Amino acid sequence: MSSALHLKVIGCDVFRRELYALASTAPHTIDIEFLPEALHDVSVERMNLALQSAIDRSGDGYDAILLAYGLCKNGVVGLASRSVPLVVPRAQNCVDILMGNRYKYNKYTEDNPTAYFQTTGLIERGQKGQDLIQICGRNGAFTKISFVDTGIESNGRWEEIALDKAVEKGWKFEKVKGEMGMLQRLLDGYWDHSEFLVVPPGSRIALSDQEIVDSEKVFN
Repeated sequence: MSSALHLKVIGCDVFRRELYALASTAPHTIDIEFLPEALHDVSVERMNLALQSAIDRSGDGYDAILLAYGLCKNGVVGLASRSVPLVVPRAQNCVDILMGNRYKYNKYTEDNPTAYFQTTGLIERGQKGQDLIQICGRNGAFTKISFVDTGIESNGRWEEIALDKAVEKGWKFEKVKGEMGMLQRLLDGYWDHSEFLVVPPGSRIALSDQEIVDSEKVFN
């Protein structure tokens, strides 16, 4: 997109560092509203209500509203705007997004079915007090912490916390190369159909077997 847009980002708190860094160099005017990561711990209905409320209070003064969320346990399903397009990544969760795309994430989890993912934002904003022993991996108990490194932290503090947690649990540890390209394209306005769903005004986000999310018309 060549002309400057006025964009509203509604983002999960785990992307705070990445989104601030990327917004500072984006070609558009970016306003960001963060919602707490703890919304993932409540019911899908409450998460959906919080996201819809954020969309509704954004008003109609933007060229588009960008959702820095994955599917997130269906928390984005049903979201709609009457007057402004919504843009949402085609991703299952925040790790998809920070690994670059859902294909990289799926390949990694297939090869590492008992990996527990951590990122700078998940540690800083979300999971600091969580008892990992109570959580099971894809095929049983976790045996490994995979720290997705996007290069956003300067001193390795959060990676060290993840490593210490792995040692404490007796698990393996791996640093996985992440990337911020998907978030960058979201903010820069490069919304290719393969990576992003653009929901026109009057339509809502729906599930898609092939592409994770799709849209369906609900308003005239």
